[in-house]
Amino acid sequence: MNKRLTPLQKSIYDRHIEAKLTDTFDDCQASNSDELRALLIEGKALRPIIEELETRYVTITSQLYSNVFGHVSEAYKKQIKQGFRILLNSLEIQ
Repeated sequence: MNKRLTPLQKSIYDRHIEAKLTDTFDDCQASNSDELRALLIEGKALRPIIEELETRYVTITSQLYSNVFGHVSEAYKKQIKQGFRILLNSLEIQ
C-alpha cells in the first residue's frame, strides 16, 4: 500500500479538512461504495466520512481540541490523513 497520497487523494483530503474548518460540508448521501466513490471523485465533502475517520483514527485529545475548541492540530491532520489514505485506497481511488 502506498504511504503517500496521490494528487487526487490529496485534493479529497484537503476538501474535507477545509469543510471541517469552515463547516461547509455538502448535503449528499451514498447508499453504496460506488456512489461514495463517485461523490468523493466529484469533490464532495461528506460529514459522515470525516466523523467516521475521526472515530477510527484520531486520538481523543485531538478530537476534543477539534470538536470542542475548533482547533485542528497537526496531529489531527496527520491522523485523518492516514484514515483517508486507507479509505481511498480501499475504494480504489488513485
